[in-house]
Amino acid sequence: MVDKQQPLVVTYRSPLAGAGPRLHARRQSPGRAYDRSAQTLREVLRARPELDGVALRRMHPMRIAARDGLSLVSYLTKPDTAAPPPLVLLVHGGPWARDYYGYNAWHQWLADRGYAVLSVNFRGSTGFGKAFVNAGDGEWGRRMDDDLCDAIGWAVAERHADPARIAIMGASYGGYTALVGLTRNPALYACGVDIVGPSNLGNATAHHPALF
Repeated sequence: MVDKQQPLVVTYRSPLAGAGPRLHARRQSPGRAYDRSAQTLREVLRARPELDGVALRRMHPMRIAARDGLSLVSYLTKPDTAAPPPLVLLVHGGPWARDYYGYNAWHQWLADRGYAVLSVNFRGSTGFGKAFVNAGDGEWGRRMDDDLCDAIGWAVAERHADPARIAIMGASYGGYTALVGLTRNPALYACGVDIVGPSNLGNATAHHPALF
């Protein structure tokens, strides 16, 4: 049975993160089920029929090297422009979560409006092994933020971003990181967007519900 609030779709693994398709729940994606044995793709439902026929921008997977050599699996969506565009660094929440290759509404919405969008699986992100997760221990506002700065440096060097027009944006931990970035590296960003991110970790921790 298919839950219409969580349609089954195929999310292809990036070549950087393993081979083969898989079933995955994505509310914002068209609903398709992949039969591994028959190697066929069957439509289950259309979660976003208004996107039928719309020319969406391609998401590009890549590895970006951090300053200490750690490899960061990242995803870039670019607008249709020849000159280096303004860039939005879109930081995932968690931080024990990750960004995925595939349809992303934020990437498409911003790219449609002329922005490049970069999502980085910084140290502490899940899905890349225990050592990668543990590399983020004690590194909030430190090396985890350095990873994002290094990714921006890569984007600027590759002419994927105008260095004078870079924004940082995220929700929850991503919002906290936006505040950290604006405070720690104010010359790097033209602006930032904090969506429900904590501005005071001590205060947030002290007021966590007991069940946390």
